[in-house]
Amino acid sequence: MAKIISISSDIIDVQFPKNKLPQIGTVLKTKTGSILICEFVINDREMRTIIIVQKENLSIGEEVISTNETIKAPVGKNALGRLFNVLGETIDGKKSSKKIKKVNTYVYKETKNEFIKKENLLRTGIKVIDFFIPILEGDKIGMFGGAGVGKTIIIKELITNIAKHAEERKFHSIFAGIGERSREGEELYRELTKSKLIDSSILYFAQMNETPGARMKIIYSAITSAEYFRDTLGENTLMFIDNIYRFTQAGAELSSSLGKIPSQSGYQPTLMTEISNIQERLSNSKDGTITTFQTVFVPADDITDPATVSVFSHLDGSLVLDRSIASAGRYPAISPLDSSSSNLKEEIIGKRHFDAVIKAKNYLQRFDELEDILAIIGIEGISEEDRTIVSRSRKLLNFFTQDFFTSSELTQREGKWSSIEDTLDGVERIISGEFDSIDSEKFLYIGSVNEIEIEKEEEILEKPKIKKRNFFNFLNK
Repeated sequence: MAKIISISSDIIDVQFPKNKLPQIGTVLKTKTGSILICEFVINDREMRTIIIVQKENLSIGEEVISTNETIKAPVGKNALGRLFNVLGETIDGKKSSKKIKKVNTYVYKETKNEFIKKENLLRTGIKVIDFFIPILEGDKIGMFGGAGVGKTIIIKELITNIAKHAEERKFHSIFAGIGERSREGEELYRELTKSKLIDSSILYFAQMNETPGARMKIIYSAITSAEYFRDTLGENTLMFIDNIYRFTQAGAELSSSLGKIPSQSGYQPTLMTEISNIQERLSNSKDGTITTFQTVFVPADDITDPATVSVFSHLDGSLVLDRSIASAGRYPAISPLDSSSSNLKEEIIGKRHFDAVIKAKNYLQRFDELEDILAIIGIEGISEEDRTIVSRSRKLLNFFTQDFFTSSELTQREGKWSSIEDTLDGVERIISGEFDSIDSEKFLYIGSVNEIEIEKEEEILEKPKIKKRNFFNFLNK
């Protein structure tokens, strides 16, 4: 038996009998049902803990019982299709199974420091990603954006598209929901069930109404699961984290409760270390890969926020979502100029693709420079060459809009998968001037420019008929 001797928000100090101090990571339970986790040793009798689950208000002197166990994450193929909380308990309304293997999340398995060459391009079916931000298996990709610009829906589309269309290379999907709304988790579960992908996925959730301890620890359960597929089963895994900023936020709350002096921007002094520990575990080995997609909330749309910057250095590619693009009604609201990928090299994606990206970015960069001028003097005040650039750039931007399978119920339009061949063909034909006479609005939410070609031919055929009818109407009058 032990007892609580100090309470500071989510930080609880517990005193144990002499020589009975538990190990770091041990789960403790109070008589009222609250659950604590041992974080570090104060002295030979006292342990500092954090609250994971709080049932009722805690009090000084309350008795605490050690379970002599650590947090264990459900892993392996028997866990596929299930939803779990931070304690490894099922939260999908189904009975738990004794066949599900559980692994200690506090045991860190260090991977060998050897260079793993990544070769296989991962196709997402999303035009703007496959074209501007090519992804290799084993990459870490970050999605940066403020509130309401579409980060979560892109994550859902990626889960659906990659798992459904990567037929030659099967992936298991691990999802970590950190501090997000319960509605979003329910929608994801329903979408995966509808698309018959739930049986190849494991979902771990700590929602926004849970304690900072739960929100911070849930990511370790998901990572442990991904490591098990990579190291023990030797399989390729997709890891989705939504939202890693909430992990940072939970750490800041706990740091504040501990009385640590925050950094200049208010974050915990251990921010960089915590993020680095997470990212290092999401590495690849010769046995398998972990391809990671992580959304990063950008506070006040400030991309220079320390929590955002701390993630950048660990990524192979970044998707930056722009609020101005979303407000213009173009989705996904990914900015091609602000986004980047370390795979944008001729030897990786091929000469044709590389050249097309360079040309498209040149057009969009010039268009970006001209936008302020256009707002003042209008289209008539610029040169003929710049007018052509503006016209084609608008078509390119509209061409990179896309209907998603996971949002079809909202848009009432069927989702579209776009191959990289169709995307390259469309970009090349737009830049060549083939569609200069076509209104840019017709490029919105199309799958291929061949859809534009059909409309173009119909217009040419209809023009003589319209003129003839109008002429005879005039004579009759």
